Amino acid sequence: AIHEAEKFIYIPAFVMTATVAEMLSAKKAEMAAAGKEIDIRVIADPGVYPDGGTPNQAGMERLEDNGISCRWANLPRSGWHDRTIHAKEILTDKGEFFGSTNFSKKGLRENWEHSGYVRFDESDKASIAERDQSVGKFMNLWNNESVEVNSLERGRRLRAREKDAKDFNEQ
Repeated sequence: AIHEAEKFIYIPAFVMTATVAEMLSAKKAEMAAAGKEIDIRVIADPGVYPDGGTPNQAGMERLEDNGISCRWANLPRSGWHDRTIHAKEILTDKGEFFGSTNFSKKGLRENWEHSGYVRFDESDKASIAERDQSVGKFMNLWNNESVEVNSLERGRRLRAREKDAKDFNEQ
């Protein structure tokens, strides 16, 4: 799915590993080398380990380091617990991968999972309508139920604050 994409790749995912982030980064670089742009966006679940941190941190930081738009899902509470983004989807201009397979080594190689891939047919109005519907759902999640990942900017602000404090203390 990632290899075939020419215009966009949208991924809502419960798991975003550094390996998949590298694949997306390579696709972006490949398209740039060919003088083309591709819109890549990822929304991952921000779930945290009991001792802190998130299993998606390495993948999301890799995306951010490579200039790929990524966000944390920010789904409202549903009853007594927080909702998680539990999707496993790769939506592109060419097709849609979906199912139960997490984008992890265990999910892709070890577990018994059930997933599928549907190709979109540009000559079939119904096929394109299905693609557009999936894009609309992703964009709703992107615009209304996720928050920007911007650890690079946060780091810049912290460094600036530390420098300002050091300069102040030296005066």
